[in-house]
Amino acid sequence: MSSPPRRIGSCRRMARWIAVLSAAWIAGSGSAAIGGQIHRNAGAGLAMTIDTRWFLGPGYRPIPIEVRSATPQNADRTLTVEFLSRGPGPANNYCVSTVQDIEVPAGAGQVRAVLRVPQSLGNEYRILVSEDGLLIRSLSVAGMTDTDANPGAHQGLPKVLAVAQTPTGTQSLIAALTEGIGVAPQVAGMLPPFDAELAARTFPAGELLPSWLDYSNLDAICLSLDELQAVRNTPAGQAILRWTRAGGNLLVYAVERDWQRLPELEEILGLPQSKPATNAGAQPSGWTTPDKKLYGEPLKGFVSDESYGYYRAAAAEPAAEKKPEPPPVPDRAPFLYRDYGMGTVVALAPSDPYADSGHDWRWLCNSLGSERLMWSQRHGVSMARENADFWNFLIPGVGLPPVNAFRVLITLFVVIIGPVNYFLLRRWGKLHLLLVIVPASAALVTLALFGHALIADGLGTRVRVRSFTRIDQRRGEAICWSRLSYYAGLAPRGGLTFSDDIAAIPIEYEPPDAGARGRDVLWEARQHLTRGWLRARTPTQFITVRARQSDYGLSIRPSPEHPDSLVVENRLGTRIQELVVRGSDGRYFA
Repeated sequence: MSSPPRRIGSCRRMARWIAVLSAAWIAGSGSAAIGGQIHRNAGAGLAMTIDTRWFLGPGYRPIPIEVRSATPQNADRTLTVEFLSRGPGPANNYCVSTVQDIEVPAGAGQVRAVLRVPQSLGNEYRILVSEDGLLIRSLSVAGMTDTDANPGAHQGLPKVLAVAQTPTGTQSLIAALTEGIGVAPQVAGMLPPFDAELAARTFPAGELLPSWLDYSNLDAICLSLDELQAVRNTPAGQAILRWTRAGGNLLVYAVERDWQRLPELEEILGLPQSKPATNAGAQPSGWTTPDKKLYGEPLKGFVSDESYGYYRAAAAEPAAEKKPEPPPVPDRAPFLYRDYGMGTVVALAPSDPYADSGHDWRWLCNSLGSERLMWSQRHGVSMARENADFWNFLIPGVGLPPVNAFRVLITLFVVIIGPVNYFLLRRWGKLHLLLVIVPASAALVTLALFGHALIADGLGTRVRVRSFTRIDQRRGEAICWSRLSYYAGLAPRGGLTFSDDIAAIPIEYEPPDAGARGRDVLWEARQHLTRGWLRARTPTQFITVRARQSDYGLSIRPSPEHPDSLVVENRLGTRIQELVVRGSDGRYFA
């Protein structure tokens, strides 16, 4: 049987120190990309498969883990898996340590789990597996070096997951996304070759993961209507739909040219059935047709980060090397799009959109806009550049020095401790006391200023929140985006705790410096940000996105006594200051 949670935490801390000290014993190293490595190890009567293949970028990196019993297990076992991501530099400090327990019940032939690692600015990782505080070397993974692992370098490209049972030809999509991308010549020798797979990659439907957090670092998911129909009732299918409603972009193809299968798509998405178009070429109600003026235009707003050596060429090409003119604008657009919760759904007519030459993909990207398809623009957080608006959302009156008050106090201190003190001691004939009075006064004033700052800022933790919540009462679901600003007089011993359906994304003023900071994550029933996430007397900010089931809402019905009025029951759990209701007949009530 497993130990109680408190005891497990103590054993885990002991296991971590033993594992870190023992890590040097693990032999061997690799030079495989962190974005596509499968580790298969066996030992201690178990066979373990750890799959680190996923996209690079901000958000969470899902690592599926499969444990199989090589020999019959007569007792329950608890494995502690720790994923250590290390950053560059002489100190080689780890960026993020993510720990999770995997329970292997007696008699279980196979156990599956997913370790979700916050993306970090690291170029090396290792995986330590321990049991009862002892490192299992045969199941652990040695240090894997990856010079291309920094997610900040790849946030200049949309990341598209193509769902298909067999590898699809995504070359046209990759060509459209990477059009004009080059490597800055001044740092060309310091960069790895450009990896187009960082823009689009194919995964079979059977490998899709069960939580919406597993897709939190993607920009778009592309799959056929048949594939969506096949996974709609699975945890992975529900996770994809929830991720879309939380702000993602879902591209569904094979809806057919005359949109014959659009009602089928709307039924899967739970959308009201659109009214059919009255004439050929018109879009169904509720859907938007792309602007034909954007057809043939180069990608706009999709700019890679120059500080990491990637750039989008803006200069015109020589006349002899100009690309052929795009074909005429099609009479009927091959795709439609509409809002879906806080995200976007795109219906594509072709049964094989990857056969396109790239013009339709660029048309689609420009129609949605970089603010929807670029992770950093959609979330308002960059992992490669300074986040200048960090200072626009601090807690008022906390964490900033009172500059004017300090100027006045320092001026008075200098005047009193200098000429005034000298004049008085000289008049009294005790100038030798300057050697005692000056340092004592300086120490006293310093302690007074420190005490004032301590009392003014306090020792507790303060938080400022700005949030937007969208409640879908039909589905019983709530989507909430929040920006949190923390200031802790003393860092809380327990760190921060978030639910397992919340994506917590730190906002750093200078993200490259975040790579030297050690941060610990402990996954139990919730995600526990134990160390390094909230530092004492340091402004700290997060963007959080939550998608969850919720029974909150409003009950609205016509008033039986007054036909022109409504009766509203508040089930939001908070007071309402202002409410506007639009009826099905178009009338507004306030």
